[in-house]
Amino acid sequence: MLRSSSQFNQFFMDYMHNNDVFQKQSKMIQKPHLNIAWKPPVHSYLKLNTDGSSKAKDKTSEGGVIRRTDGSWFMSFSIKFAAINPAAAELATIEEGLSMAKDHNITRLEVETDTQALKIMMERANKYPHHQLNAIICDIVKLPKTNWVVIFLHAKRDANIVAHKLARLGMDMEEEKITHTTPPQCIVEDHMQ
Repeated sequence: MLRSSSQFNQFFMDYMHNNDVFQKQSKMIQKPHLNIAWKPPVHSYLKLNTDGSSKAKDKTSEGGVIRRTDGSWFMSFSIKFAAINPAAAELATIEEGLSMAKDHNITRLEVETDTQALKIMMERANKYPHHQLNAIICDIVKLPKTNWVVIFLHAKRDANIVAHKLARLGMDMEEEKITHTTPPQCIVEDHMQ
């Protein structure tokens, strides 16, 4: 059992510490919110940004955009489909974007997704052969291995807003797939920024 003097000392130390913390907290300078912008790919590369969107198994869409080093539009897509989970939607988006790039003879591509876990899963595809998404992960990993260079990167969600809006556009489409050769009207402002 603690003596009353030691209990008082413990209480006093806790009080002083808490008081100090709360006083400093009110004086802390708030950092301004930094806008995270899309970054262009390295010289001679194009960049594919992807995003999958899922509300339910029967309500899933994906969007992707390929841009040049100056930020100009190369092409994009919006697709509506069914997926087992959001990770599957994101992977299907990456696979669609890679297929589109390959069809247009793009030989150097940066692929940027806002899902860090998928980037890690693709790097370790052979370590988890029984994972439910392993088949599509292996398909994605095999695609870049033939006569082109593909680099997988992670982007903050704020830097991926155009792909996100393309995926959202896919949710409400009547068609299953639309390829956009120019930015859709609902994307123009975000693309210009």
